[in-house]
Amino acid sequence: MTLVRAAALLAALLCAGCATVLDGSTQPITVATTPVAGADCVASNDVGKWPVVSPGTVVIHKSQSVLMILCSKPGYADGKFYAAGRMSSASLISGMVPYVGLINSAVDASSGAALTYPDYYSIEMKPLPADATAAAAAPPPQTAAPADSTTSH
Repeated sequence: MTLVRAAALLAALLCAGCATVLDGSTQPITVATTPVAGADCVASNDVGKWPVVSPGTVVIHKSQSVLMILCSKPGYADGKFYAAGRMSSASLISGMVPYVGLINSAVDASSGAALTYPDYYSIEMKPLPADATAAAAAPPPQTAAPADSTTSH
């Protein structure tokens, strides 16, 4: 029985942070915008910010926080999307192993590897009305300098 316990302990130490080892603490995501391509997007969470031009793929760092993706393009209203992570399969499996689950959960939670975000995002970009687009592109109006009210006679 002592040999079985020693083997279990060794397996526990080797598998500590299984999701970190199996899934890693980074993840590629793909961002597309409809109906227009070429929008400048930024994916961000509490770990960092990652720029990408749509359609495109970027590698982000996983986190316990919500992932926000903000896309902008002239002539279109900004598109925004929020995504919460979900528990990864590796994290679920490692959490079920007796005596090891707490260690794995602690390691995975600290690295963000316990959660994964969806892999693909399609963000809607709505065209701005023509008058709003023209106003945004037009230079500001020139104002005339005030007349000098102190003239000598």
